[in-house]
Amino acid sequence: MNMRRSQSRLLIGALCAVVLTGCAQTRPGMGGAGGCVPLVSVQPQTVVAGDTITVTIAPGCNPETPADGWMIIGSPVGNLDAAVRTPLAADFADGLEVELQLPASFPSGPAFAGVDEWDFSSCADNESCAGPTTDFVVVPNR
Repeated sequence: MNMRRSQSRLLIGALCAVVLTGCAQTRPGMGGAGGCVPLVSVQPQTVVAGDTITVTIAPGCNPETPADGWMIIGSPVGNLDAAVRTPLAADFADGLEVELQLPASFPSGPAFAGVDEWDFSSCADNESCAGPTTDFVVVPNR
């Protein structure tokens, strides 16, 4: 019985992942032109304040680049005043990597990185709208 329950949980988890991925990448008007949201990752996942993170945007989703370009962000959760931002003029067609240097004063705790100032204006009211960010953690320097 435990084997069936485990298999059922795996199947349900896989189906949820497929549905959510399809929703984030194919909804018309969601997150800008093309109806896709760029897939963002960050390395390393755990850093010390003062370290450099690499924000990677995977190829395959190329929304229209704003006139002023993109803004890449690394920020503590709930504290945009401590965020690090860097402008980027490139498009996302072939993917890209951007390095962000976190200041030594960057707060410890949960943080996120990705594309700042993402256009959510096309999201319908009362709907969740995906954004191109990912999480990382800043640990105290020992």
